Amino acid sequence: MTQPSDDKLRIWDAYWRDSRLYSAGPDSAPDIEAALDAHWSQLAAGLEEGAKVLDLGCGNGAVAFVIARVSQEMAKSFAVSGIDAAEIDPPHFVARYAAILKTIDFRARTRMEELPFEPATFDAVYSQFSFEFSDMSKTASEISRVLKPNGQVVILALPATSEVIEQGKKRIKQSQYILNHTKLFDVALAVAQALHNVESRGEGRDTKQYLERFNGEVERAIAKFANTDSDLVMAMVIGLQRVFTERKTTDIADQLATINLMRKRLMEGVTRAEAMERAAFGDAGLNGLKRRLTEAGLNVTDTKPLSVGEHGTVAWRIAARK
Repeated sequence: MTQPSDDKLRIWDAYWRDSRLYSAGPDSAPDIEAALDAHWSQLAAGLEEGAKVLDLGCGNGAVAFVIARVSQEMAKSFAVSGIDAAEIDPPHFVARYAAILKTIDFRARTRMEELPFEPATFDAVYSQFSFEFSDMSKTASEISRVLKPNGQVVILALPATSEVIEQGKKRIKQSQYILNHTKLFDVALAVAQALHNVESRGEGRDTKQYLERFNGEVERAIAKFANTDSDLVMAMVIGLQRVFTERKTTDIADQLATINLMRKRLMEGVTRAEAMERAAFGDAGLNGLKRRLTEAGLNVTDTKPLSVGEHGTVAWRIAARK
């Protein structure tokens, strides 16, 4: 799902080091993941024996994984590749699916605007929530170059009005308030250090003032948002409180590192959510995507929304042929 500029690669590097196969964005709900799996499975089932398939901006390989799995199930011997600008290593990061992920040719630090493949290499090029993050004109040209005649292109792109974008806007507001208008993390660091000093060296026996300051920051953050809009705030509070309650089994250096990492991840989450909001397509953006595909010599054959139950439209589906 990633095609950021060089200075932001570190954010996506850390993101994909988690054990997630799918992202924690538009495809994070179980029913959405099931619908996406079914979508790509159906496409894979229609591929010819020995087909070569490329997954653009693959992250930890959600699409490539489905294609490779169907290849094994149907004994069709697909050759599957996946590229991403981040420092990905799906078989290592998603160990539970390593057996299938190891059959895929993953290329880290590889931009979709500069594909390292010969012309007319692939029978199909797929993209799930990634094409829209790139320089689309250059990427469309590269897709056309590496695609065989009559090759298939299928892109799932973020809709600007989707549930995930609206949720992202709420999370950005919560995150920015915590980071810019509270001292939640600074106070949490002081609380952890004070508790450690008391328990290890008997210093600064009165930790009440630190805990009161922490509770004050918590109350300030929660009061800023309605109950339905404070989920991220509560997650941060619970995570920080866990550091305190589990302190007797954790070294103080690890406690402080955990608190600082939580702050860092919150900042990175804002950057990712803002990137998703910028990349998401309204009608004009969708028409622009189709125009770029056409200008690259691709024939757009189908455009339709992909909807999933109460989540509504989770993706625009654009299909094309060379």
